[in-house]
Amino acid sequence: MRPDKRNPSSSLTLIRNIYPSKLATKDPRILRAIELFQKSTPAHVSDVAADVNLSSSRFRHLFKQELGLSPKHYLKLTRLKRAKELLENSFLRIKEVTTIVGVNDTSHFSRDYKALYKHTPSQTRALLGSMRSEAAILAKK
Repeated sequence: MRPDKRNPSSSLTLIRNIYPSKLATKDPRILRAIELFQKSTPAHVSDVAADVNLSSSRFRHLFKQELGLSPKHYLKLTRLKRAKELLENSFLRIKEVTTIVGVNDTSHFSRDYKALYKHTPSQTRALLGSMRSEAAILAKK
């Protein structure tokens, strides 16, 4: 499944569907790379390529061949998914979340986040807060 650059929802579907247990790849190097990308510590594509004993160019080629998207794009989607989880389940500020997931530019992060999830990180927090207060009101009834 390839993401459509004009349709960010295809990236959202892609990130929801890509997990090691569901991958069609049998290459242990790619499976190991995915494990490294999903660690909570930020990873860079060249570091992961070195960890799986491949050159950066060979790694990028093999990753794209196996999964249909580049390792850089996969890393971005993984970081955005982790950021969404942190925004929904913690009280960290957005800048702190971006640091934790390994993003240096908060502006680019917000733009990518909005393209993928259709609302900004701040709106995610506001929507979650309003849903929680509605749930509390319903629980009291």
